Amino acid sequence: MSPIAENLEVIRGRVAKATFNGGRNVDLLVVSKTWPAEIVRKAVDAGQMLFGENRLQEGEEKIPNLPDDLEWHFIGGLQRNKIRKVLLLFPVIHSISSMKLARFTNRVAGELGLTPKIYLEVNIGAEESKHGFSPDELRGSLEEILELTNLDWQGLMCIPPRAETPEDARPWFRKVRELQDELESISGRDLPGLSMGMSGDFEVAIEEGSTIVRVGSAIFGPRIKKSMSVIKLENIAVIGNEVALAWADGGETYLNFELLRRACPCAACQGEPDVTGKVLVPKVVHTEKSFELQRHQIVGGYAIQFFWTDGHGTGIYSFDFLRRLGERP
Repeated sequence: MSPIAENLEVIRGRVAKATFNGGRNVDLLVVSKTWPAEIVRKAVDAGQMLFGENRLQEGEEKIPNLPDDLEWHFIGGLQRNKIRKVLLLFPVIHSISSMKLARFTNRVAGELGLTPKIYLEVNIGAEESKHGFSPDELRGSLEEILELTNLDWQGLMCIPPRAETPEDARPWFRKVRELQDELESISGRDLPGLSMGMSGDFEVAIEEGSTIVRVGSAIFGPRIKKSMSVIKLENIAVIGNEVALAWADGGETYLNFELLRRACPCAACQGEPDVTGKVLVPKVVHTEKSFELQRHQIVGGYAIQFFWTDGHGTGIYSFDFLRRLGERP
């Protein structure tokens, strides 16, 4: 089983447990943004069917190279000049954030003969840095929204204000669920969907009523950023109990086997120290063999996966992650 398959198994278990507590059916939407098709395919091979992307260009590159029966959700900010292409690729959209955008999407969907599933984005914390309807705007616009018949209204989506702990996010999730109940009561229409909860807080979101959670980094590992593409690896070698990495810009990184293993970003190892040094409760019991490197492989020209003699393959470490790990005090 690949590390991504292991991570999926762990996350599915956590979703199932939280679902039991929350009393609703919940879908797991795997957020594959920044990851190429060859990596996403590992999740597909593990039985995952729902994927989310936040950039049209990535979807255009990725979707044609993966099985046709996958369901793709667009979770990023929508621009009017890209809506037509988005609708042709993504049957579900989580980010209708204004009446102007809703009207335009409805018109284009009608021209294309499509009826996409739609979540209305709610700016529940009234944050200037985020798009979305305010609760009052939704209440005032609800009648017109429901008259846009080319759109299949699913419910609400939110990204709550940044919270220190998952529990700190709970009141925001609860406010969105209460807003959903209010809108259903006002309109007499079912709005059954609540898209809320990500890798760090999805269990609390489910307990508060979420029906679809968006999880990426807990499955694929630390996200590949655009800046990472400029980091090039020239050579990798094993010297004693260290991995030596030579970068194309002349820099070098030396990583002790134990540090490398304990920094594993995969969900199966959740609780191990990450690059920030944060430590939770380990889920993996280490032995001497845990710190004996068996082999490694380059993934996609921007990351490395390590395999250990205890049979565990760690998550996929981006070059950027490894370089920052080596710079940590």
